Amino acid sequence: MYKCKTCNWHGQLHELEYDIIESCFGSDKVEICPECGSYEVVKVVDSE
Repeated sequence: MYKCKTCNWHGQLHELEYDIIESCFGSDKVEICPECGSYEVVKVVDSE
């Protein structure tokens, strides 16, 4: 599961959107929240 720190959206990896950011090391794929567009998406561990 993934969670957005900005809007509290939560969902699975396949629901995330991605952005390509250019850095001095080349292209980097960054996860984006599908609800608010924030880059503050973190992986959360289910306690089951």
